Amino acid sequence: MERAYRRVVANKGAPGVDGMTVYQLADHLKQHWLTLRERLLADEYHPSPIRAAAIPKPKGGTRQLGIPRSLTA
Repeated sequence: MERAYRRVVANKGAPGVDGMTVYQLADHLKQHWLTLRERLLADEYHPSPIRAAAIPKPKGGTRQLGIPRSLTA
C-alpha cells in the first residue's frame, strides 16, 4: 500500500472516482489504516469492477484504460 501510494504521489496522480486527492488520501490512510489493513488481511475488501477501454495514442497505437463502474467496495 505504501509503495503504491508513493508511486501515485510521484506521478502527481489525479483524484479517483470518489474525488479524493492524493493529499487527502494521506490523511484518510492515517485515520483508517488499522481498519483497512484488517479488511485487506481478512480478504474482506473487494474493489469495484473495472471496465477496460482502449484509447488511441497521439502517435498511433492504443493504451488500455481502466474505468471504475461504481463507488462501492
